[in-house]
Formats: sequence, C-alpha cells, structure tokens
Amino acid sequence: MKTNRIRFLASAATLLALSACGGGGGSNAPVSTASAAASSGVTKDLAQGTITGFGSVYIRGQKYDTDDAEFFRDGEKSGQDDFRVGMKVKIAGDFDEDRADIVSYDEDVKGPVDEAFDPGTNTLVVMGQTVLVTADTYLDDGLDLNRVMVGDLLEVSGYRGLNDLLEASYIEPKRDDNTNAFKVIGQVRSLDRNAAEFSIGDLRVNYAAAELDDIDQFVDGLLVEVKDEAKNYTSGLLTLQATKVEGKSYPRPDELVDEDDDESGDEVEYEGIISEILSDSSFALGGLVVNHDAQTTFIYGDASQLVVGTKIEAEGRLLNADNLDADKIKFSRNGARVSGIVEMVNLETRMVRVFGVEVLVPEEADLEDNLGGNESFLLSDLRDGDFVVIRGRLTAQGVIATGLERDEASDTELRGAATDIDPLEGSLTILGVFVRTSEFTEYEIDDDDDGMDDGFGDSAGRDDFFDMLNEGQSVVEAKWEGAVISPTVPVDELELED
Repeated sequence: MKTNRIRFLASAATLLALSACGGGGGSNAPVSTASAAASSGVTKDLAQGTITGFGSVYIRGQKYDTDDAEFFRDGEKSGQDDFRVGMKVKIAGDFDEDRADIVSYDEDVKGPVDEAFDPGTNTLVVMGQTVLVTADTYLDDGLDLNRVMVGDLLEVSGYRGLNDLLEASYIEPKRDDNTNAFKVIGQVRSLDRNAAEFSIGDLRVNYAAAELDDIDQFVDGLLVEVKDEAKNYTSGLLTLQATKVEGKSYPRPDELVDEDDDESGDEVEYEGIISEILSDSSFALGGLVVNHDAQTTFIYGDASQLVVGTKIEAEGRLLNADNLDADKIKFSRNGARVSGIVEMVNLETRMVRVFGVEVLVPEEADLEDNLGGNESFLLSDLRDGDFVVIRGRLTAQGVIATGLERDEASDTELRGAATDIDPLEGSLTILGVFVRTSEFTEYEIDDDDDGMDDGFGDSAGRDDFFDMLNEGQSVVEAKWEGAVISPTVPVDELELED
C-alpha cells in the first residue's frame, strides 16, 4: 500500500482555539501476560515514537534491526508488512546494538466519524476524539479526508496534547468487515464511580457491564483502552457502552508487562506532546510525567521552551510506570545552523542575512571573531562579505542566533527541519531556502544520538533518503562545497540527522 503525506499545517491560532488546559499524569498498574520474547530475556531498552521508514524499522530516523523481532498489532501477533510509516509504536530491545525485539502498535482510536474533516481547522472528530491533521500526518490507502463522511470508519494513531487533542501521525480507512471492535485509548477524565462512567475526550463511556482487565481501581488520569466489541456506537451520540476496559502501559509494550515487574530502572526514549506543565522541573506527555533538573541536557532548545503543545523527545530512566527522569530532552524541530557569506547587516534591528536566511542576533548571543582575535567583537564589526557560522533555534519569529562566529571562508551549510519536500523533483526547503539536488548530490544518514554532524553518517540513495523524510519534522543538513553565493546552485550533500 502506498502511504501519502498530507501537506498542510494548522496555525497556532487554530491550536489555541481548539485547546484550553491540558490533563495531568495519572497512576495505573497494568498487568498482562509476558510474550515469548519477554520470557526469553529481552533487553529492556524502551522507546515510543513514529515509524519514519523501513528496511528494518526506523523510529524518529533511528534504525532498529528487526530480523528477529516479534510484531504485535492491537495485541495480536503480526508481521512487519502490517505496519506503516506514521504509526506510533512502542519498541523494546537492545539499543546499544540498535536491535528491536518487540515492535507493538495500538491505534489510539478506531471507529465511526462523528464530524467530517474541516479544512479550516484541519480537524475531524472520530468517536468523540478531536483529531488534528498536520504536515506530519500520513494518510494510508490513498485516503482523501475531504471525501470522508459522517459514519465512515477510520483508524487514527497519534499523540495526545493539550485538552486531550489527538494530533494524528497516521490515519487509515477501515471497513466494517475488517473491524472487530470500535476502540479508543486515552486517560480517564471526569470519573463518576456511582454511575460507572468516565470521559475520554468528548466521549462518555459507561463501563457498568464491561469486562475489566489490568485495573486495580479507576482513577482520573488512568490510561485505558476502551472497546465496543458489539460495534453499537452511533456517530454523533458521544456515549458508548463499553464491553471491555483494559489498563495500558505508557512507555512499555503491553506484551512485556507482568505483575512482578515494577517498571523501574528501564532506559527509555519517549516521543510525545507536552500536555501540561506540572512544575518548574516536570511536565506531562499525556500521562507520562517527565522530570528534569540541572543535569538534564537540552538539545536545540532550553527549559524555557517547555510549553504546552510542544513536541519533544525525552530520554532517561523510568522511576515507575508513569514517571521518567530525563537525561536528555530534544526539540528535534528547533535546531538551526547557517554557515555562509554575510549579505546584509542591520544594526538597528540586529538582523543578519546569510545565504538568504534572515537571523536575529540578540544582545545576549555569543559573538566570536576567529579571524583577527578581536575579543570585544561586536555586531557592528561585522561586514557584508564576511563568512560566518551561526547557530541558533527556529521560533515562530524566525531564526534566533545563540552564537555567531566570524571565520575563514569554508563550506556553505544550512541545517533545519525540511519542508516542501518533493521526492520526484529531489528538492526541499530548509529555513525558508529552496534546496535542489542533482545527479551528483550525495546523501547520508546520521545515526548518532547527539543531533550533530560528525562526518560518520551512512550513505543512502536519493529515493531511500527522500522516503525517510517527514514534512516539517525531519532535520536535514545541506552542504555546498566552498563559499557559495546563491542557493540556486545544486546542493553537494544532504544529511538526515537523528
């Protein structure tokens, strides 16, 4: 099946209009039977992230060998052919060896459409879940959202953000004859034990007659999977009589959870959207609480950028089932780098243009002069025609420099999230600059975990390289040999960074 990437972005105003305050972390004690892989002694490095490619499996651009892996889809044994780019999966294995032992996928919602797709807000509603479609969303089977009608069946995988908004990474059309049950995964909200009811999104769930599995007790914030195996849910009704409610695990594939495991001490890589700021040193990714401190390394950003709605990757160690101490937090879409000839310096606005990229250089930016050893190097010392290396971050206001170095002329480089990706033409845009390739362009994939180019990437072909790119998410470095004046010259090298 061919997977198509949808190419439009929701505006910040749309997100704010759709969202109010987010939900916090909860507590759960999921229990299930360990799989054969678990019982054979799987190394318990854990990750949650979006599939970005195959040939083994790539999660967030990182390759995991799946030669001996077990695949599970909706709790059932499956195969790699049943998985698609864009699916949010959990994996367990040995990450020092880049090996996955278990790859597990559970869709976040599967059922009838309540409200058709609105291109004005880039949203639709499926079983009471407001689904946001972004430039990162993959549509399977040639799905055209503009032709989806109320009552049609869809499967959605994605990330819960503020106000439990479901940002879709993957959407697939379903038929009634290949859908065994309607289901939704989310956190329990507005629990009423007397009425045996709770909410997930705008869906009101009655569990009075439901089979309960892996649940010690219902509490607000508990992550659960709700099933309607009779498929009685009616579009637009927003109430569901559950036949089964099961407790779910946050970072760990459910196939690995057993009653003797406290889920502490595991090394975890977890991708998600910040749904709530809990304190100066903690936030929630859905229900997983992430703790950070002065020892936490921030990549392409800092703690001040931890705000509701931001998508991040957290790496660290589990304290328990739903608490993670982060060693590293990465803003994968934020990092920006420009190396090239200065085209313009505006001292009044502190704007510098290099290779077509306008960069704000604030007073606090670190300025260095590697030419004349000027220790008091100021922006006013910079001249048109100078060669500079600028490092910074991409914000809604454009690129803001954290450091600027004047240096001898070298290779021209751009680094940032790839947009306007055109595999057929072999082109993309980085930091607003149109980049085109030629038959002589070389392609590399950086599989390190520091997000920095070290010259040890793996070579790739053009088609494979472009197949791995996610619109607005994949971070790419473009390099032209020498101090190139115009970006109309085809790029010499493209590297996809982890």
